[in-house]
Amino acid sequence: MGFIFSKLYRGNTLSILVLKPWQAKRYSLVDEFFSSVVAGFRVLFKYANEYMVYHKITAAGRTFSVLEMHNHQSSDVFWDCVQNMHGVIYFIESLSSTTIKEVLARIDSIKVANQTAALLLVVISTAQAPEDYILFKKSVKYLLAERRYLIVDGHDQKHPHTQAPITKDAICQGLSWILEEW
Repeated sequence: MGFIFSKLYRGNTLSILVLKPWQAKRYSLVDEFFSSVVAGFRVLFKYANEYMVYHKITAAGRTFSVLEMHNHQSSDVFWDCVQNMHGVIYFIESLSSTTIKEVLARIDSIKVANQTAALLLVVISTAQAPEDYILFKKSVKYLLAERRYLIVDGHDQKHPHTQAPITKDAICQGLSWILEEW
């Protein structure tokens, strides 16, 4: 792990932590979405194990370090590196009445650990009533007052009571937003 952390913060690099604590390694954010957002990127270094995937990437004279954590049982190992990240992407697989407190607590932990990182919340699905989801968004707004954050979900902004599955385009727009925040 020390080897990865030494590469993570070396040089002038945008560091992004991706939290996917709910899922196994179905895909890598870099492999799946980066090519849609950053043209002509090149992977300088890649490391993967059962807990994480790390990419060091270069594109258009910029360097990116992307650390994806995907093991819920080992998530505490990675909270130390939240402090030095420029951006945090938190994938929320399913938001329900049973998971909402855990999700809000994790968002608060990220906020406390890093006061300056942009935060992208990707809500994959929600099992909440539309009114409850609107309350969740208000709770996040209150929790992250004066912070740079964006919620990406399948809800139509013009009709907040309508929900559709989240699309690859929506995730790519969120990734573009977090890259522009640096």
